[in-house]
Amino acid sequence: MAKAKKPVAKKPAAAKKPAAANKPATANKPAAANKPAAANKPAAARKPAANKPAATPSVAPTSDRQAQFLADIIANIDDKRPRLVYADLLQDLGDPRGEFIALACARADLPEGDSRIIELDGQIDALLKKHKKTWAAACGENKGARYEYRRGFVEKISLDAKDLLANADKIFAAEPIEELNVWKIDESPTKRGKSRLAPILELPLHRIRRLSLARCKLVKEDFEAIASATTEVALASASAM
Repeated sequence: MAKAKKPVAKKPAAAKKPAAANKPATANKPAAANKPAAANKPAAARKPAANKPAATPSVAPTSDRQAQFLADIIANIDDKRPRLVYADLLQDLGDPRGEFIALACARADLPEGDSRIIELDGQIDALLKKHKKTWAAACGENKGARYEYRRGFVEKISLDAKDLLANADKIFAAEPIEELNVWKIDESPTKRGKSRLAPILELPLHRIRRLSLARCKLVKEDFEAIASATTEVALASASAM
């Protein structure tokens, strides 16, 4: 009769694991799945603030005031004061060219061996490396051209004759050029008679202190153009290399 007592096998309590199966709290992880705040990071995705090319105006003047300052610099190439005034204006506008001009002018005033030169050169080189394409764009598209900056501005430019003739107005309006190195005159499509040099000598070269002609072959008509040039500076310093 003790064996008939097997109704003890009623283990409904053990089978009754609805509490364990009913884990809605863990299965329903709305808090973890609902991460809109983390996924929706408008501030991080909004990197146009870091990408500020719009706040990096080119050297080409964007206002009458800037144009006046730049014209003053070009007309007074040896005077650093107009450059510093223009640098202040550009810095107020958030243009890194302003800092570049100010640093370059400060560097030019230091004597050789000054302990500040290394630091200034590093800052100047970093700015130039980052922005030189933007700044050079003000001179037009001059493939392979070389720009030599002095006191924050291009004072020497080396480029092909055809690019100089195409962009002379932009170049001379954007930078106080005093040295001009012209390449491949004999490949220029523009000429006066048989001379391809003559059209270059007709450009406004009155502020050019040194004109060099390189990577080219001159013909007799080119030398005649030099002899009859009305721009004394071009006539005095022109040389073929």
